[in-house]
Amino acid sequence: MQKPVIFLDFDRTLFDTAQFYDWLGHDVETALEALVEGRVEEPNFASMLYSDTLSFLERARHTHQLVLLTYTMNTPLQKKKINGSGVTPYFDHVIMTHGTREGESGKGLGAKDYLATHHSTGQNIFIDDVLANITEVKRMNPEIRCVRIDRTLSEGVGTDRHTPFSEDDVVANLSDAFSLLQNTTF
Repeated sequence: MQKPVIFLDFDRTLFDTAQFYDWLGHDVETALEALVEGRVEEPNFASMLYSDTLSFLERARHTHQLVLLTYTMNTPLQKKKINGSGVTPYFDHVIMTHGTREGESGKGLGAKDYLATHHSTGQNIFIDDVLANITEVKRMNPEIRCVRIDRTLSEGVGTDRHTPFSEDDVVANLSDAFSLLQNTTF
Protein backbone atom coordinates (compact mmCIF):
# COMPACT_ATOMS: atom_id res chain seq x y z
CA MET A 1 0.00 0.00 0.00
CA GLN A 2 1.41 3.36 -1.07
CA LYS A 3 1.74 6.16 1.46
CA PRO A 4 0.20 9.57 0.76
CA VAL A 5 2.39 12.06 -1.10
CA ILE A 6 3.83 15.34 0.06
CA PHE A 7 4.81 17.49 -2.91
CA LEU A 8 7.41 20.01 -1.76
CA ASP A 9 8.69 23.13 -3.49
CA PHE A 10 12.43 23.81 -3.25
CA ASP A 11 13.20 27.54 -3.42
CA ARG A 12 11.95 29.53 -0.43
CA THR A 13 10.33 26.40 1.01
CA LEU A 14 13.32 24.14 1.73
CA PHE A 15 16.13 26.36 0.46
CA ASP A 16 16.91 29.96 1.48
CA THR A 17 17.08 31.48 -2.00
CA ALA A 18 17.79 34.96 -0.58
CA GLN A 19 20.98 33.60 0.99
CA PHE A 20 21.97 32.14 -2.40
CA TYR A 21 21.42 35.50 -4.11
CA ASP A 22 23.54 37.17 -1.43
CA TRP A 23 26.32 34.71 -2.31
CA LEU A 24 25.94 35.60 -6.01
CA GLY A 25 26.61 39.27 -5.29
CA HIS A 26 25.67 42.30 -7.35
CA ASP A 27 26.32 40.91 -10.84
CA VAL A 28 23.85 38.04 -10.62
CA GLU A 29 23.82 37.10 -14.33
CA THR A 30 27.62 36.85 -14.57
CA ALA A 31 27.84 34.90 -11.31
CA LEU A 32 25.09 32.48 -12.39
CA GLU A 33 26.78 31.88 -15.74
CA ALA A 34 30.14 31.22 -14.07
CA LEU A 35 28.51 28.83 -11.58
CA VAL A 36 26.60 26.86 -14.21
CA GLU A 37 29.68 26.62 -16.44
CA GLY A 38 31.82 25.45 -13.51
CA ARG A 39 34.20 28.42 -13.64
CA VAL A 40 33.71 29.16 -9.93
CA GLU A 41 33.59 26.87 -6.93
CA GLU A 42 30.07 26.03 -5.85
CA PRO A 43 28.91 27.51 -2.57
CA ASN A 44 27.98 25.29 0.34
CA PHE A 45 24.39 24.72 -0.80
CA ALA A 46 23.67 22.56 2.25
CA SER A 47 24.27 25.57 4.50
CA MET A 48 21.57 27.43 2.56
CA LEU A 49 18.81 25.02 3.59
CA TYR A 50 16.43 26.41 6.16
CA SER A 51 17.27 25.07 9.63
CA ASP A 52 14.03 23.03 9.77
CA THR A 53 14.38 21.37 6.35
CA LEU A 54 16.33 18.21 7.13
CA SER A 55 14.45 17.40 10.33
CA PHE A 56 11.13 17.81 8.49
CA LEU A 57 12.25 15.57 5.61
CA GLU A 58 13.60 12.94 8.01
CA ARG A 59 10.35 12.77 9.98
CA ALA A 60 7.90 13.14 7.07
CA ARG A 61 9.45 10.41 4.92
CA HIS A 62 8.32 7.79 7.44
CA THR A 63 4.65 8.57 6.87
CA HIS A 64 4.59 10.01 3.32
CA GLN A 65 6.15 9.63 -0.09
CA LEU A 66 8.21 12.78 -0.62
CA VAL A 67 8.26 14.35 -4.07
CA LEU A 68 10.28 17.46 -4.84
CA LEU A 69 8.17 19.48 -7.28
CA THR A 70 10.19 22.47 -8.40
CA TYR A 71 9.82 25.02 -11.18
CA THR A 72 12.96 26.15 -12.97
CA MET A 73 13.99 28.26 -15.91
CA ASN A 74 17.58 26.99 -15.59
CA THR A 75 17.70 23.20 -15.18
CA PRO A 76 21.50 22.89 -14.76
CA LEU A 77 21.48 25.50 -11.99
CA GLN A 78 18.51 23.93 -10.23
CA LYS A 79 20.18 20.51 -10.34
CA LYS A 80 23.34 21.98 -8.80
CA LYS A 81 21.34 23.58 -5.98
CA ILE A 82 19.24 20.49 -5.28
CA ASN A 83 22.10 17.97 -5.48
CA GLY A 84 24.51 20.27 -3.63
CA SER A 85 22.04 20.83 -0.81
CA GLY A 86 21.98 17.12 0.03
CA VAL A 87 18.20 16.71 0.04
CA THR A 88 17.86 14.20 -2.81
CA PRO A 89 18.23 11.06 -0.62
CA TYR A 90 15.07 12.07 1.25
CA PHE A 91 12.92 12.16 -1.89
CA ASP A 92 11.22 9.33 -3.71
CA HIS A 93 11.13 11.45 -6.87
CA VAL A 94 12.30 14.83 -8.13
CA ILE A 95 10.15 16.62 -10.72
CA MET A 96 11.36 19.79 -12.42
CA THR A 97 8.75 21.76 -14.30
CA HIS A 98 9.36 24.46 -16.88
CA GLY A 99 5.88 25.92 -17.17
CA THR A 100 3.05 24.89 -19.43
CA ARG A 101 1.28 28.07 -20.39
CA GLU A 102 1.91 31.72 -19.81
CA GLY A 103 1.68 32.34 -16.09
CA GLU A 104 1.68 28.67 -15.06
CA SER A 105 4.55 26.85 -13.42
CA GLY A 106 3.52 23.38 -14.55
CA LYS A 107 3.25 22.21 -10.94
CA GLY A 108 -0.47 21.48 -11.24
CA LEU A 109 0.10 19.21 -14.21
CA GLY A 110 3.23 17.72 -12.59
CA ALA A 111 1.26 16.72 -9.50
CA LYS A 112 -1.65 15.40 -11.57
CA ASP A 113 0.61 13.26 -13.77
CA TYR A 114 2.54 11.94 -10.78
CA LEU A 115 -0.61 10.88 -8.95
CA ALA A 116 -1.97 9.24 -12.10
CA THR A 117 1.05 6.93 -12.28
CA HIS A 118 1.96 6.53 -8.58
CA HIS A 119 -1.14 5.53 -6.72
CA SER A 120 -1.18 6.74 -3.16
CA THR A 121 -3.61 6.32 -0.31
CA GLY A 122 -4.74 8.99 2.09
CA GLN A 123 -4.54 12.75 1.80
CA ASN A 124 -1.88 14.09 -0.56
CA ILE A 125 -0.33 17.44 0.31
CA PHE A 126 1.39 20.23 -1.62
CA ILE A 127 3.64 22.73 0.22
CA ASP A 128 4.82 25.87 -1.58
CA ASP A 129 5.48 29.51 -0.82
CA VAL A 130 3.86 30.95 -3.98
CA LEU A 131 0.11 31.48 -3.97
CA ALA A 132 -0.09 31.23 -7.79
CA ASN A 133 1.47 27.74 -7.64
CA ILE A 134 -0.98 26.68 -4.93
CA THR A 135 -3.90 28.03 -6.96
CA GLU A 136 -2.68 26.14 -10.03
CA VAL A 137 -2.23 22.86 -8.14
CA LYS A 138 -5.62 23.20 -6.41
CA ARG A 139 -7.40 24.01 -9.69
CA MET A 140 -6.02 20.90 -11.37
CA ASN A 141 -6.06 18.67 -8.26
CA PRO A 142 -8.86 19.80 -5.94
CA GLU A 143 -8.36 16.75 -3.73
CA ILE A 144 -4.80 17.80 -2.75
CA ARG A 145 -4.48 19.66 0.54
CA CYS A 146 -2.48 22.80 -0.27
CA VAL A 147 -0.33 24.41 2.40
CA ARG A 148 1.34 27.76 1.85
CA ILE A 149 4.53 28.35 3.77
CA ASP A 150 5.07 32.00 4.65
CA ARG A 151 8.35 32.23 6.51
CA THR A 152 7.73 35.91 7.30
CA LEU A 153 5.02 34.77 9.74
CA SER A 154 7.72 33.42 12.03
CA GLU A 155 9.15 36.94 12.14
CA GLY A 156 5.81 38.39 13.20
CA VAL A 157 5.04 39.80 9.75
CA GLY A 158 2.72 38.36 7.16
CA THR A 159 -0.86 37.50 6.45
CA ASP A 160 -3.65 36.11 8.55
CA ARG A 161 -3.39 32.33 8.76
CA HIS A 162 -7.03 32.04 7.67
CA THR A 163 -6.98 33.57 4.23
CA PRO A 164 -9.71 33.23 1.59
CA PHE A 165 -7.33 31.98 -1.11
CA SER A 166 -6.68 28.56 -2.60
CA GLU A 167 -4.56 27.22 0.24
CA ASP A 168 -6.12 25.04 2.87
CA ASP A 169 -3.60 26.11 5.50
CA VAL A 170 -0.80 28.65 6.00
CA VAL A 171 2.23 27.81 8.13
CA ALA A 172 5.27 29.82 9.17
CA ASN A 173 7.81 27.01 8.80
CA LEU A 174 8.23 23.29 8.23
CA SER A 175 7.95 22.53 11.95
CA ASP A 176 4.45 24.02 11.85
CA ALA A 177 3.75 21.97 8.71
CA PHE A 178 4.79 18.77 10.48
CA SER A 179 2.57 19.63 13.45
CA LEU A 180 -0.28 20.17 11.00
CA LEU A 181 0.35 16.70 9.54
CA GLN A 182 0.23 15.14 13.00
CA ASN A 183 -2.73 17.09 14.37
CA THR A 184 -5.06 17.03 11.39
CA THR A 185 -7.37 14.21 10.49
CA PHE A 186 -7.47 13.92 6.73
